[in-house]
Amino acid sequence: MTARSRIAFGYLVFAVVALLVYGPALGGEFLWDDTDWIRDNETLRSASGLWRIWFEPGAVIQYYPLTYTTWWLDYHLWGLSEVVMHVENVLLHVGNAVMFAMLLRRLALPGAWFAGLVFLLHPVHSESVAWLVERKNTLSAAFYLGACHQWFTHLVQPSRGAWLRTALLFVAALLAKTATLMLPVTLFAIAFWHRREWRSCVRDLLPLVLMAGAAAVVTIVMERGEGAVGHDWALTLSERVALLGQAVGFYLSKIILPFGLSFSYAKWAVTGSVMHWLPTLLLLAALAASVLAVFRLRKVVPFACSMALWVYVANLLPVSGLVDYYYLRYAFVADHFQYLPSLGPIVLICCGGAFLLRKVPAGVGVAAVLSVTLAVLTWSRASIYKDTEGLWRATIAAEPDAWLAQSNLGNLLDRKDGPGAGIEHHRRAIAVYPDAFEAINAVGNEHARRAEYGDAKKLFDRAMQVRPNDSLTFQNLGAMYGMQRNYLDALRCFEEGHRLAPDNRDLMRNLAVVLSQSPDASVRDGERALALANRLNSVAEPSLADEHVLFRARLLASDRRSAISLGERVMYRARREGNQQLVERVGAQLQRLRR
Repeated sequence: MTARSRIAFGYLVFAVVALLVYGPALGGEFLWDDTDWIRDNETLRSASGLWRIWFEPGAVIQYYPLTYTTWWLDYHLWGLSEVVMHVENVLLHVGNAVMFAMLLRRLALPGAWFAGLVFLLHPVHSESVAWLVERKNTLSAAFYLGACHQWFTHLVQPSRGAWLRTALLFVAALLAKTATLMLPVTLFAIAFWHRREWRSCVRDLLPLVLMAGAAAVVTIVMERGEGAVGHDWALTLSERVALLGQAVGFYLSKIILPFGLSFSYAKWAVTGSVMHWLPTLLLLAALAASVLAVFRLRKVVPFACSMALWVYVANLLPVSGLVDYYYLRYAFVADHFQYLPSLGPIVLICCGGAFLLRKVPAGVGVAAVLSVTLAVLTWSRASIYKDTEGLWRATIAAEPDAWLAQSNLGNLLDRKDGPGAGIEHHRRAIAVYPDAFEAINAVGNEHARRAEYGDAKKLFDRAMQVRPNDSLTFQNLGAMYGMQRNYLDALRCFEEGHRLAPDNRDLMRNLAVVLSQSPDASVRDGERALALANRLNSVAEPSLADEHVLFRARLLASDRRSAISLGERVMYRARREGNQQLVERVGAQLQRLRR
């Protein structure tokens, strides 16, 4: 069997195993973040949208244009089929596992294919594979590992072509997800391990280091632009340094003992005290010892441990809390953050274990038992990604203090079973994390529905303190003022919310409703209402609520003929969707128009 045939056979075997293990997730629906990033993303629907993805800052949530381009292709090839997209993620993960194993074989490490199998089956990766939005990880890792292969080719036989391919693949990895920016450290470790010296590779790595630095600056700026600034990120430098060791220790524990995994973890308290600094001090001591081991001892085992540690810690640094990124407001750690960093410990454990057990007859049995155990754990994890409610309930069962899960389950129940159905989850979120902005707003809304306007106003004021420039609180305050028939203050709140979030469809709709339907003549403005309503209905598939707003705006603008035509359409849709109350209301208005 040729080398290519062996690789193809390995990929086929890994693909069959992975599709079986991730089978429970393959039919899963769009989950949290999938809706905003993929399902409801207007840029995926047109050629102009593709241009915006690449060349218009802020057109998409984060600047990962290669990842968005794959979703753009998914939309135009098979209409964002969840099954197809899940299979694509799994097959990308399979490709990464095979490339990882091949890289270890090229480095002449024992147990290379076993390490690839562990990477394939480790349950800590289930979040990156079964969650559609984490295509960011599986795609960027493919370019990252491809760059490692080209770099090794350059090390074996230096050539400008191999170096250029390394650089281009690094650029592609950064365009898929900028968290891959620590690739130069991994390349340094590969060169150091292969040559047992480092000076000869420094010159070739310097341009890549500059690229990584530029990517880091762009990422920090864009994360702040996405809102990663303010109360939720108010950690001191001392607390951030303390968090570094805690986060690295947490992640490593989940690699070694992958139990108690959760889609979201509790956000623990961090202080700058000596005890909270202890994990970071131990980490710094380990890094110092690794430098000594590499440059003084030159023994294989300490050298291997050092390389694995450097790769692991370096690739975790962008998500360790030293700098702000948006997810930091929810929790300090997440399983999907260690998709690439896990390569370091997996190499050390699997290849080191293969070396130690090479003459032990039971070694193969140990590897088989470990693989089956990981497969069962991952299959179990994959099953929670079928639907959103199941995901949040499973998360709360594993981590009751995960405020993100409590808040989002509360929101889901409010939508599913009616306002107030998720109130206990919102209250739990606030009890766990007093700055849980969304939950504060939700409890405020519940007080407003009960006409407890004083209590509602206190909660909305608290929400303003946490996030003073977030449109959600202005939207909810406007709704509360509308309940009190204070249409002027409602208008002011909706206008401010619309200013802060000009593309927010709920705010556009509420503002158009106040401008077109307010009993206060000083508030009504037919021209503005019609402009907003037309914008709401400019999308390919406007909602029933959007068309009803446009109908009311045309009524106010005295556009009788088009109002009647649209009103009939609204009645037809409302009847089809079972909204009898709206059918009767629009029907009465049409009768008055026809007189």
